Amino acid sequence: MFFSAFAEKLSEQDKKEVNRTLTTSLTYLNNGNWLAHGEQALAPNMWSYIAKQENTTVDKLKQQTNEINRELNTTKYTLSYSYDLNNVEVNTSSANRKYMFIPTKVNIENQQDNSEKSIIPTLLFVYQDNQRWYYLEWVKHSIILIKAVYPDLQDIKPPQR
Repeated sequence: MFFSAFAEKLSEQDKKEVNRTLTTSLTYLNNGNWLAHGEQALAPNMWSYIAKQENTTVDKLKQQTNEINRELNTTKYTLSYSYDLNNVEVNTSSANRKYMFIPTKVNIENQQDNSEKSIIPTLLFVYQDNQRWYYLEWVKHSIILIKAVYPDLQDIKPPQR
């Protein structure tokens, strides 16, 4: 677990909101609604930054992302997350932005072949922007994006596993 001078236990209200965000996002994803999933997971600042980097508009970026995901994901998978918010600590950045790391297991089941199931351990980075919770998987390209969009998160470190 990551400890800092600003770490505190996750409030019951924040637990509900984070759980709702993750559950809603996965529902969209499992129903093939890539756009709604992306809007649930990524803050508007993230969409704007990526669109600027790609020299396009946010609306066009969302449309392209939706089309690409539909084309790439022709096999029907069901995803679910396993996580425990009871032991998660929320941290506060220098800009008073709440954030946390959630050790997670992604459960993937191929709907076309019920014998194919995978459980993948991962780490979610969950952050607040304009009083709303968003998340990204803590992987190299996401870390670069987070640090580019939010200067107050430049020095964050994930918990030791």
